[in-house]
Amino acid sequence: IGTSARRWQTGWFSSGIFLGSNQTDIFGVYEEGAVTPVLRGATTTGDALYDTGNRVGRYVRIGDEVFVTLQLAASAFTSATGNLEISGMPFASTNAGNLRQSGTKGLASQLVHRSGVVSIEPIIDENTAIVRFIDTISNAGAAYTTAGAVNASALANFQIALSITYRTN
Repeated sequence: IGTSARRWQTGWFSSGIFLGSNQTDIFGVYEEGAVTPVLRGATTTGDALYDTGNRVGRYVRIGDEVFVTLQLAASAFTSATGNLEISGMPFASTNAGNLRQSGTKGLASQLVHRSGVVSIEPIIDENTAIVRFIDTISNAGAAYTTAGAVNASALANFQIALSITYRTN
């Protein structure tokens, strides 16, 4: 395919993608599926009452990269303590020497920000299948978002939607 200066030498596409004389599929793994996100506290899990049809997620894994999008809404979240977490990711992140892998939070309603917080971002710490949240604090660094940040008095409107990409083994 192509001219002699810019030519694909070998290509098989029906059972993987192989380039040149490499006989190994360059993606290795391709998989996609559903994610069921679980809102919880890290110390005490607590109880969440989810809005019907609003606790969904999808993932795609290509090689060792995992792409997850999810959304959940809850009308109750009680007795949770510790850091705010969402469990249920399809794979544990790689153990890469203190590497935090981050994502993008598209929506987070009814989270109460502590003083000085300028943003809350989702992360996955190494060797976990759990999304945690980091508060970026003006002139003071960062800290984990606690389960107490969920506004208990306005839970009828609690929602979170995010996308996160991370590396797995």
